[in-house]
Amino acid sequence: MFLGVWQTSVPSVSSVSSQTSLPSSASFISHNDNEFKKQILTLLEKLFNQNAEIIKYIQANKAHSASKQSLPTLPVSLPLHSEDNLRTLEEYLRLSDESVIALIEYLSTLGGRDTTNKINIILKFLFTDEVASTYSFYGKRLNKKPFHQLILKTVIIRKL
Repeated sequence: MFLGVWQTSVPSVSSVSSQTSLPSSASFISHNDNEFKKQILTLLEKLFNQNAEIIKYIQANKAHSASKQSLPTLPVSLPLHSEDNLRTLEEYLRLSDESVIALIEYLSTLGGRDTTNKINIILKFLFTDEVASTYSFYGKRLNKKPFHQLILKTVIIRKL
């Protein structure tokens, strides 16, 4: 569906270039500079209009998808402020697959530029610095607890 929308409403690169052919040699610029500028401006205008359509489409879909996903009801508030809150959430997630799925779906709405950024956003959403600083992935150094044993680790990985 997504591709169909764009194929009909946004011209492809090949159709834009066939509508306005660009010169193949630099000599064209020196002989017909005004024509070249007009072609570039025409292409820029088309790109501007395409970008405006794409932004409008993304914003409409973001608002629609964000309204669908709300934070599921949890027995604790987020970010987690204590080890007790973390244990309570872990036990709650252990007993309910539906809650795990709902949390994964919600976390997927948080966004991020790339995988590292997404993980950082999710971790900041889930944990205060105080709780996060008591964990390392394997828990082997500095008397930290192992994060890899938590259900929340699985939630984050399945979200990606």
